Amino acid sequence: MIFFHDWVLIYHSYKASRSYTPRALEKAGVTVPQLGIITANDVAHGKPDPAPYLAGAAICKVEAQHCT
Repeated sequence: MIFFHDWVLIYHSYKASRSYTPRALEKAGVTVPQLGIITANDVAHGKPDPAPYLAGAAICKVEAQHCT
């Protein structure tokens, strides 16, 4: 089992742009992850397509099969 302290948020919806997401997280009291956020601007296809999850795994430098 792999444990890591760095994480990435996958936030993908029709409003989830690179500019909107950090403001929405701040309003909700959620700290923006140090490694970043995957938004609608970052991938061609959203959830449930694997693209956002694979992008998050790549940012974390973890093989996708080790992610939950």
